[in-house]
Amino acid sequence: MFPVVSLFLIILPGFLAVPAGAVGQFLGGFIIRKFKLNVLGIIKFNLGCSVAVLLFAAAFWAKCEQTKVVGLNLDYQLIESQ
Repeated sequence: MFPVVSLFLIILPGFLAVPAGAVGQFLGGFIIRKFKLNVLGIIKFNLGCSVAVLLFAAAFWAKCEQTKVVGLNLDYQLIESQ
């Protein structure tokens, strides 16, 4: 059902997380320099970004139909008996 090599699935998060972290660092520094934020402004900016992340993270709680995958949520015995 999912023709993906497991090694690729192990390495994929690293390939995504490292560049995303680097871009986030540079983008944050650019915004701070562009708007000439002081320490209080940086704290407000950080708080605003944290609130935005929490709001967008609510999408992970959305309910979707569960796919049946043998070995995860479907027993092997049920497949063999059919």
